[in-house]
Amino acid sequence: MKKELYIPLILIGLSVVFVVVSFLLWLLRGNDSLLKKKLRIGALILLLSGTAVGYSGCWSCYFTLPDNRFVVEDHTLDISVTNKITGQIHHRAGEDFWYLIRERNGDEIQRGMVEPLDGAYDESDEEFEILVRIDIATG
Repeated sequence: MKKELYIPLILIGLSVVFVVVSFLLWLLRGNDSLLKKKLRIGALILLLSGTAVGYSGCWSCYFTLPDNRFVVEDHTLDISVTNKITGQIHHRAGEDFWYLIRERNGDEIQRGMVEPLDGAYDESDEEFEILVRIDIATG
């Protein structure tokens, strides 16, 4: 018999014992020793089922993406071509979003509110556009 089958067989056996102990506990109206056994068996079932599943680095159904994830289409702006920065806000959780553009030395160039293209924050994912001043250097 393959050793991959041992844990599922043990889990099936523990589940049967758990059901029997639960029925006896219900029948005897709350025996303390049976309650302790039921809790231990339940904990063992949870431990073994968690071990059997393991972690392979995959996404589970409980994993959520962080709120307000910004995606900007172009990271470098060429003012001679366009002064627009476009992008999307994914999984929006809020109404007020701000941007700040700085030079490499940290000096502020421009700041303002991020406005949705359709005029209202009414969806989970919103597209935005930022108009950058045309008198700044390309880069």
